[in-house]
Amino acid sequence: MSEEERTIERLIYEALCVSMHYHDKSDEDLAVPIDFVVLYIRGKKKMLFKESDKIIKIIFDISSKSGMFKMSNGNKLISLTKSVYFKFRDNFEYINDIILNNRLHTAKYTDLNDPYEGSKTIIIDYSNSSPERVVGFKIAQIHKAKICALSKTLNNILLWAHYANSCKGVAIGFEIKNIKGIEVKEIAYKNNDTIEKNDNPLFLKDSVWEYEKEVRILSKRAYIPIKVKIVILGQRMKPHQKNIMRKLISKIDKNIIIVDNYECKMLPFDNVFT
Repeated sequence: MSEEERTIERLIYEALCVSMHYHDKSDEDLAVPIDFVVLYIRGKKKMLFKESDKIIKIIFDISSKSGMFKMSNGNKLISLTKSVYFKFRDNFEYINDIILNNRLHTAKYTDLNDPYEGSKTIIIDYSNSSPERVVGFKIAQIHKAKICALSKTLNNILLWAHYANSCKGVAIGFEIKNIKGIEVKEIAYKNNDTIEKNDNPLFLKDSVWEYEKEVRILSKRAYIPIKVKIVILGQRMKPHQKNIMRKLISKIDKNIIIVDNYECKMLPFDNVFT
């Protein structure tokens, strides 16, 4: 691809990431209207193009070449071919470790922020197993597990407030490497305190946490290998900190996309899938 196409490829990826709050149930929900991507590119590169049709043609060409994007709904929607997840951080030591080493730290369930984590009552069918065996297995599962909590969405002010020091930190977007020994699954949210015998309590949370759109990794590993793709700097991060982050990231990997003018707000196509 030409240098111009590489620039547009990065902007397409950036546009899809900043609008990732639209994926609730299916891959189709991950898709973004092509018109939004065009507006995003024009806003970022005001002098690059004047005609939207020209931008759309380049987007189609890049989608066919790069393998990073796919078109759907009669080429009206565009989405990523690989899932991207977000980790919100405000501690620069942890931020640097994630970006420099392309890895995420796992924690015991007792270290997570929900004090009732893993505590739902288990409803058990005793027909094939003794109560002691089944309950013991569940307890062993919980106590042995190491967890890494991620989010599917970027555009939620509560996530920025709770996990990125009120927009003074960053959101790191990444792909999870395909390796053995890890389980990646979306959290199911329930209002009651009971679960069925085949449910894993570590993939269940009270519905009060639903805004997080959490995806969870379970593993025995201390670290999960990832590939960092994009870093979004919080809108309240101090200018000198932004400057340090930009320099640091460019030294580590120039392919990582940096977004330093992001504002957490609802985007112009909020009701397109409703």
